[in-house]
Amino acid sequence: MEEQFLAGRNSHGKEPIDLQEGSGDSDDPARSRRRVRKRGSNTNSQLQDLIELYRESMTKKDKAKKSTPPESKKSESVTSPEKPEKHNIEEAIDVLNEMQGTISMNEYFAGLNRITEDERWRRAFVRMFDEARRKWLRRLVAT
Repeated sequence: MEEQFLAGRNSHGKEPIDLQEGSGDSDDPARSRRRVRKRGSNTNSQLQDLIELYRESMTKKDKAKKSTPPESKKSESVTSPEKPEKHNIEEAIDVLNEMQGTISMNEYFAGLNRITEDERWRRAFVRMFDEARRKWLRRLVAT
């Protein structure tokens, strides 16, 4: 495409044609040939061709940008697959659910409230050992 653009740009709308004219002072067309560049309507058509090439190139660029999300343009070797958030809410609730039978419903709801509202407590809760979790839940209800 760039070559087409440059080729069109270099010719400036002029095409060499052969016209038979007299050489020097002679007007006899049969004696010599002289190359004369033709101007005119061809310039407009070449300009239109260049504009069309430009539009096509911009359209292709726009389609490429819109069709490929930025995340997928990253190299697979450079980025690792997305890992789930460590100590997310679901994980914390699973740990709380495993305590069923060893804690009261009041302790369960107090813990649920605290781990869903505060990321620091959620992370701490997941990392605690079982007995510490139970005591922490009892303190939440007592306060």
